[in-house]
Amino acid sequence: MKKRWLVSTVASAFSLGASYFLRKKENRTMVMDKLKQAKHTLVNENTKNQTSIDKAGMPELDQQENAKMVSEGSQFGVHYYNEVKQQEEKVK
Repeated sequence: MKKRWLVSTVASAFSLGASYFLRKKENRTMVMDKLKQAKHTLVNENTKNQTSIDKAGMPELDQQENAKMVSEGSQFGVHYYNEVKQQEEKVK
């Protein structure tokens, strides 16, 4: 029972503090800018990872060393690419 009161008290104190802080327009603008910046950073990291995965599946485009390994029989990059793409399709 005491935990319920503690959680509700902390939540109400947090919301009161946030509303007091966000009452000024410059504070609201600052928070929105920080959120946009964090979102942009996350999107860029996902894009970097995606291009690395796409490159692993097509080594002949600009990765001459990987293309040479595949021509010699190495299939690690191709198998890894296929596994990642299959997992992405399952998630969608």
